Amino acid sequence: MKILGMILLVLIGLLLAILLSVLLVPVRYSGEGKKAGEALYGKVTIHWFLHLIHICVSYRNKELDKEVYVLGIPVFAWKKKIEQRRAEKEKKKADSLKAETEKSENQKTKVIDHPPSENTISEETEEQKTEEKTKEKTEAEQAAKKEEKAEAEQAVKTEEKIKSEKMKTEEKVHPGKNSGKEKVGGAHQQKEKKRALSKIREKINKTRDSIRKTLQNLKQKKDFLMMEDTKQALKSLWAATKKILKHIFPVRLQGKLVFGFDDPAKTGYALALVGSCYPLYHKQIQIVPVFDQAVLEGNIKFRGRIVIGYLALQALLLYRKKEIKRTYGRFRHKEEA
Repeated sequence: MKILGMILLVLIGLLLAILLSVLLVPVRYSGEGKKAGEALYGKVTIHWFLHLIHICVSYRNKELDKEVYVLGIPVFAWKKKIEQRRAEKEKKKADSLKAETEKSENQKTKVIDHPPSENTISEETEEQKTEEKTKEKTEAEQAAKKEEKAEAEQAVKTEEKIKSEKMKTEEKVHPGKNSGKEKVGGAHQQKEKKRALSKIREKINKTRDSIRKTLQNLKQKKDFLMMEDTKQALKSLWAATKKILKHIFPVRLQGKLVFGFDDPAKTGYALALVGSCYPLYHKQIQIVPVFDQAVLEGNIKFRGRIVIGYLALQALLLYRKKEIKRTYGRFRHKEEA
């Protein structure tokens, strides 16, 4: 029992040590980038706990390279082995196909060297004669079918001519029948017009209902945002996001950016946009605008760390706030409704 108790204590201690290391040991990151002319280079590395986990991603000469190490063991090495095995299998298949093609070519050359006998030639001529006879029979049958079709079409045309002549004579003898047909056609057109008008009314009613629903939803959202709990929740969320961004932002940052356009006005607009973030980088990054040519060059280096425990603490503090719980409950209730 003492041994089991000691083992359990050791396991619990290991779990606590792993949990504390995950929460308190920072994840460190660093990177660098450079652009000169058309050449582009970039590299980002992430490591944790004395490089027990190490990730490196680099880009150079339009090629992306990835490296992942766990306890110093490369993770992507097995992929290279699999690719090598696939290449070997493909080579074997290609070799087998070449061997088969060579065999077939050898057989063809043997057939050419030993031509067929007279008996085989006579058999081939008899087969050709029978094929010609069958072709002649099929052509005769097709011609007979075409003649029958032509006769049937002529009979149908003659019947249609007779019917049309009868209709003309009836119209001359009984002129009132045509007026009745015109009345029936006018009634049908009126029904179609009524149907089209009813469809238009339905569409108008549907659009009106959809507009009403959207206005009601907008009003509900506005009321939800104007609540005091919602305002307090948004303020606390904004304060937490600012703290998290400040924590994630690089501790060390330095670089230089040279940019410009052919049009000086565009360069001025871009400089105004870059200047809006001046308080974030004014001590670390140097900005050099060029107003007479199109240029984009520069270099950057950065380094920082992320403590997962700090992020978890901020999330826990947000979760414990009452206004956030109430606003989340109202939002969820509206979504379900």
